[in-house]
Amino acid sequence: MVSLHKVVDRTYSGVEQKPLILAPGGFFVEDWYKDFLDKSENSVDVITHHIYNLGPGIDQHLVEKILNPSYLDGEASTFRNLRNTLKSSATSAIAWVSESGGAYNSGHKLVSNAFVYSFWYLDQLGMASVHDTKTYCRQSLIGGNYGLLNTTTFVPNPDYYR
Repeated sequence: MVSLHKVVDRTYSGVEQKPLILAPGGFFVEDWYKDFLDKSENSVDVITHHIYNLGPGIDQHLVEKILNPSYLDGEASTFRNLRNTLKSSATSAIAWVSESGGAYNSGHKLVSNAFVYSFWYLDQLGMASVHDTKTYCRQSLIGGNYGLLNTTTFVPNPDYYR
């Protein structure tokens, strides 16, 4: 990361707004992230992580999970721990959720692309905001059952409007 930071600085010298360096782009594991931040020597602008806290899309109990505030609150520790990890490190990096779709493996038809999914999504956006996450990227615009647009008609699914 340090070498990449030097390349960006050299390539964009004299340019006011340089490209951001984002990393690592996986699931948050506190000790690993701490180690990564220590070794990256403040060369990363954005620390990213993924969230699929509803589990596999084939789970027949997704609706129950989505409508259970206690279950949804379980992800708060990830946001809180990442925020605390960033605060306790020497980095000036900010946190982003770089990929999230709730239920992995494409979500679940008639759940991930239905109004009920908005409860999960709005909960995630609120949680991210409370814990100082600056950007929340959704997986995906088009594709899978969790896309923001219908895959054949491109008509927005309910979460598109959130």
